Amino acid sequence: MLSKEILESISRIKWRYKPAVEDFSDRLNTVTAFLFILASVVISAKQYMFNPISCYIPVSPSGEEFKEFVSAYCWVHGTIPLHPDEHLPSNDDEWDIYERYRRISE
Repeated sequence: MLSKEILESISRIKWRYKPAVEDFSDRLNTVTAFLFILASVVISAKQYMFNPISCYIPVSPSGEEFKEFVSAYCWVHGTIPLHPDEHLPSNDDEWDIYERYRRISE
C-alpha cells in the first residue's frame, strides 16, 4: 500500500523537460537514478536509525532497559565474531585472546 502511494505521488510530478521515451527500457532508464536514491535512503535509514547494531546474547534478562544496555555496550566495546559451533569464552585469559586477535572494532 505504501508503494502504491509513492508511485502515485511520483506520477503527479510535472516534469519541465520530458525526455524522449521510446520503449519500456527508456522509461525505466529515466527513473533508475530515483530508484537507486530511494533504495539507498531506505537501507541507510534501517542501518543507521532503526536497528543500527544487533548484539546476540543467548541468555539474557528480560526488559527493554537490558536490550538498550547491551546495544550501548556493543557500540562502545565493539563486537567479537563467534562461529555457530563456538562457545563463549569462560575465563579472562580466553577473553583476552579474543580481545587481542578477533575484535572487529578498535
